[in-house]
Amino acid sequence: MGNDEFRLDLELALKFQQAACKADYTSGLVESLANPEKLLLFKEVLEGRMEICPLESVIHLGADPLPTDGLVICQHERWRDWRFVPEQIKFYRSLTQTKGRSIRGSSLLKERGIRDQCLANACLFDWFRRHRERIPEDWASTGAGNRRLCFPGTIYRDDGGHQGVRCMSHLNQEWIFTQFLRLEDLWSPNDFVLYIDPPLSR
Repeated sequence: MGNDEFRLDLELALKFQQAACKADYTSGLVESLANPEKLLLFKEVLEGRMEICPLESVIHLGADPLPTDGLVICQHERWRDWRFVPEQIKFYRSLTQTKGRSIRGSSLLKERGIRDQCLANACLFDWFRRHRERIPEDWASTGAGNRRLCFPGTIYRDDGGHQGVRCMSHLNQEWIFTQFLRLEDLWSPNDFVLYIDPPLSR
């Protein structure tokens, strides 16, 4: 049967729908299959001319962060290269925040529970900004609202002389990477510090 004769009849469509459901496909993923270039890649795999390999996920946490307009690096924690494992990224809040109150950022970062952790730095922030598709869907929000995820392994100073960290937050179905959270400001109950556990060596 040539390509001009191909027809997706009802029986085949139902089989595809059942298979897609079992494979946990979303409507968006199914819609993306209408792209001929993607279908060609699947065809190459099914015919044995191409293999599916895991995405390369090594993040160079010891590198210099990418330049950022208006911000100067004051402190940068360098860690060894790390292969991205979402389950190893932990979220920290102070006891004050869990009770629904805000806390000054500088006080939060001095707490015993976070002081000696492997804090997420700007290299990880930059990697997420380039690979937004790798951010787990359940990171976006909690029952109390949208999370703001902070990367205090790199401390910056803005043009006003204020120290702070970069952070990402979820707004209108998109991740926003333009926020700068000052250490002197009050951090809300939805501000989370990211760290890696088990910790990495330097």
